[in-house]
Amino acid sequence: MKGFADLSPITSTGRRQGEVRIDSPENFGGIVEGGYRVRCNLFHGGKRASDLRDQKLVMVCARILEKWVGNLATTWR
Repeated sequence: MKGFADLSPITSTGRRQGEVRIDSPENFGGIVEGGYRVRCNLFHGGKRASDLRDQKLVMVCARILEKWVGNLATTWR
């Protein structure tokens, strides 16, 4: 979570305007919205592999999703 807060604010290259700021790990809505914006930017051309900040955002989102989906999968067993 620390990584996401360090990379705030998260903006969008698409229709969603405004910034997403994540100031604490309890900001679940902001984390979900930030991850969604990173996903949209990644799939619609708003992220560059050569940009260090973009690399960090994608890695933080991947770690969050890995833990989130992993925890959900554990409860389904």
